[in-house]
Amino acid sequence: MLTGATETWILTRGDRKQINIFERKVYRRILGTGYDNEKDNWRILTNKEIYVMVKKPHYNRDNKVK
Repeated sequence: MLTGATETWILTRGDRKQINIFERKVYRRILGTGYDNEKDNWRILTNKEIYVMVKKPHYNRDNKVK
């Protein structure tokens, strides 16, 4: 008889934060830097710019529902 087991991952708020930090590091590595036409130089992308490029919603304190 074959039995299957399922694993349930319960992520705490701290775990989710660490995963998001790692995810942004990977995206920054893949996407590289952005060119700022106004200042005429290269710069690191912001979190919001990264989320726009990968079409993932960015949640911050301003977006929270109270």
